[in-house]
Amino acid sequence: MVSLTDENRIMVKVGLEILKTTERIGLQELLRISDVDPTTISEETVGFKLAPQLNALGRLDDPNSAIELLTGFDDEEAQAIALNINAKNEERKEVVQKIFDEAMTMVDLGKPVQVLAKEGWHPGVLGIVAGRIMEQISQTVVVLNIEDGLAKGSARSLESINIFHALDNHRDIFTAFGGHAGAAGMTLPEENLGQLSDILCHYVYDNDIDTSAKNTLNLDEELKLSELSLDTIKSLGKLAPFGMDNKKPVFWLHDITVTQARTMGQNGAHLKFKVKQGKASFDVVAFNKGDLLQEFQQAQGLELAVTLSVNVWNGQTTLQLMLEDARVEGIQLFDIRAKNMTLPEGVPMVEEASDTAPEVVLNKLPESATELKEWFEGKDFQAIYFKNSIKQAYYLTGYGTREQFARLYKTIYQFPEFDVRYKLDDLSHYLKIDKILLIKMIQIFDELDFVTIDNGVMTVNKEAKKRDIEDSQIFQDLKHLVKFQELMALGTPQEIYDWLYKPEQ
Repeated sequence: MVSLTDENRIMVKVGLEILKTTERIGLQELLRISDVDPTTISEETVGFKLAPQLNALGRLDDPNSAIELLTGFDDEEAQAIALNINAKNEERKEVVQKIFDEAMTMVDLGKPVQVLAKEGWHPGVLGIVAGRIMEQISQTVVVLNIEDGLAKGSARSLESINIFHALDNHRDIFTAFGGHAGAAGMTLPEENLGQLSDILCHYVYDNDIDTSAKNTLNLDEELKLSELSLDTIKSLGKLAPFGMDNKKPVFWLHDITVTQARTMGQNGAHLKFKVKQGKASFDVVAFNKGDLLQEFQQAQGLELAVTLSVNVWNGQTTLQLMLEDARVEGIQLFDIRAKNMTLPEGVPMVEEASDTAPEVVLNKLPESATELKEWFEGKDFQAIYFKNSIKQAYYLTGYGTREQFARLYKTIYQFPEFDVRYKLDDLSHYLKIDKILLIKMIQIFDELDFVTIDNGVMTVNKEAKKRDIEDSQIFQDLKHLVKFQELMALGTPQEIYDWLYKPEQ
């Protein structure tokens, strides 16, 4: 990492201008296959398009062909090398994704630091994987490949943990170790992996480190969308090139409405949405945040930290915002009741969650509203996901109309004895009453002494006194259950939340 200040900044700035008019056929070919307009080259072009392609060779293959590309003069050879580099970069993305997916299944959120190791992981991309997992779970992460009894890999660390300091006094467990506060590389015997995990976890506990604290992001200025234009980008461009010690300005955006959130890229890895403030609206792109689609579709009181960027597409140049971070104020309520919406990974069920859990899922509803309220009593969650699975949907059957009760009584009155064990399905079909409701109706008749049931055989009590269905406690409980289920199935998340925390009358 080189500080982009003083003469370094000047050299990079001049170098970028030279790159725009390069006569190196290898660079020209690399720009072409990367779909880069040379006139738009910036430090971001180098950092996010050109360098990763060249870097992929060193990670997965022999890097010498990159030198041949940059120094050669043969058009056909340059094209062949550039195509190979592009293919290796695509392969690198696939390898990273595969290892990332496998490593995420090994994460133990009960530990403050993750040490993840497995055979068959390509050592050239483990630093990238560690960084992605760190961003995903907001923890310090070590990812290692196991081969021939040795574990070799990389660590990426949050600001709250100096990974080099944490491990520097334990060099005896490594065969090779080096790094700095935010990252480290290491090789150690496979049998020392447990010790490595213990050392890092104890470092957190012994130093009372708050691992829930994220890396600090400094905001430079509040942003008003109405003030933005391409001229704004041109003005900021005078401060470029941006990089280490000359950070790109980060702006604070609030009082906004988020619309049209969708995923994009391979496997929906990235996120794109619109933000609106007054009459002004702009696109926002969030790399590697595709898994947060649901949250951005439903979050309220959202604040964003963004940088400004230019998007060139089909000859059109537009201003877009790049998401750096997001924050929400107050409780966040997410509706995941639709069949195609899955449960969020790593979030506990409310009935199993600790009092300090930041977020929970309400999945399967209990038998009673009272029990559900007890699950939430005294707990102050930051986010609640409402799945609200209902085993027996009485809100769809209702609690029985007078006509249905009358039809049932008239039908069973014709039979001295009725075996509900074997004839219930036939009776349900004949009366066109859902089976679960029919069972409740028969239980109500039994409670009111309209019938008696002995060993599954129901007999009509022809001497029964006239009583109102409303007199039945089972009927009253069913009415309350239907109302409760209607709220859970059809109410808005805010209505459900208000009911959960509303004191009993």
